[in-house]
Amino acid sequence: MAEQSWRTGIYLTADVIQQHPNYVLQLRDEIGLDTVVIPFTGELPADVLSLSPYCGRTPTDAELDQLVSRHFDGRPIDPREYEQAKRFCGPAVNADGDDAAFRAIVKQLKEAGLKVWTYGGAYTIRRLTFCPSQQGTQDWFEAVYTHWATQYGLDALDITHTRYSMGSFPLGLFGCTCACCAAAATDLGYDMAKMVADLQSARQGLGELDGARLGDVARLGFGFFDVVQALGLKSGVLDWVRFRTDLIARNLSRFRSIVHEVAT
Repeated sequence: MAEQSWRTGIYLTADVIQQHPNYVLQLRDEIGLDTVVIPFTGELPADVLSLSPYCGRTPTDAELDQLVSRHFDGRPIDPREYEQAKRFCGPAVNADGDDAAFRAIVKQLKEAGLKVWTYGGAYTIRRLTFCPSQQGTQDWFEAVYTHWATQYGLDALDITHTRYSMGSFPLGLFGCTCACCAAAATDLGYDMAKMVADLQSARQGLGELDGARLGDVARLGFGFFDVVQALGLKSGVLDWVRFRTDLIARNLSRFRSIVHEVAT
């Protein structure tokens, strides 16, 4: 019989597990819980921390400006979350861990016969997004994920938020267009200058769009490419969507390869 490919899992925080130790046991016995996903609340060693783009201190606003994604008009995305970013020890990884407590939680769950996954940071908080093309940030995440995969007896890493800003945040749809992303675009076969020009054209066109025309598009039930045609969107807009997808996919493939290499 083929092994089942699905799991019955739950996200839990350390305090819930500590305060209610029988909770996961009851879920295991009554609904077949087999996997618990917990946030990483341990500590990172000095050799990993040395790779942080934060350089061992709290970054200034100007330094964060250089690490986060940039809108095609040059604005960083998004300074409103800089204070939260400053509480990290590096992009999207918390700085206030307790390694002994984290190991104890993993041990407790393992002894209950459960699979244990951990999750931590990636590129985005909510609006703020660390540029996914910067080599220093890539090296940082690779070191962090390698440490997690090899030091705690975990069964998997849940790399959540390995994406751009949430889709409901329009500003985040138009980044990043920095020099690092321009170079990545070239590597992946895209023309950053053309994409930016077509994005600017699309923004102008959307600003001039009248409500009646938009209503016609919705009322007639056009498909996606019909909408693209009706709104006069140029090919660079679709290339932009594909480029961002290809970039994140390439980075995830890199992380997956190194984690599987060191964990086997």
